[in-house]
Amino acid sequence: METIILDPWFEFLGVASASTPALASFLSAHGADLQQLSPKTYPDGVTYYNFKASGISIAFDQKGLLESVDFYREVIPAAMLLPFGISALDTGKTLVKKFGEPTEKGGGFKAKMDIWLRWEFFQVELDERSWEAGDQAQWKALTIFKA
Repeated sequence: METIILDPWFEFLGVASASTPALASFLSAHGADLQQLSPKTYPDGVTYYNFKASGISIAFDQKGLLESVDFYREVIPAAMLLPFGISALDTGKTLVKKFGEPTEKGGGFKAKMDIWLRWEFFQVELDERSWEAGDQAQWKALTIFKA
């Protein structure tokens, strides 16, 4: 049974292309104008648009459909409504309280990378490598995707 997510950011995943007017309008309302950027396509066929000033990056799969949206906490506008009711102030602890234990997690000092936590439709990267301090660390990157 497919899970239905009622979130304006999520509704475009897997169905919208870069030429979908509703997606372009939605992104523009959040300071991300598709017409202002040249996309970058990688060898695996994924095409990225990076809106650094707005703190948003979007990826389209090989079929040209929106695959994921990344949000970067340090630069997103304070008034931006993030997916799933996530706040720029959320920490590892508050995210676990809101969404339960992650389905996957990794990173840390041994892995030489920041801690990441993954739930069914999103992943966050915390601004921390120490698991002992991860509960108080704010997220620095949030990625939404279809499972």
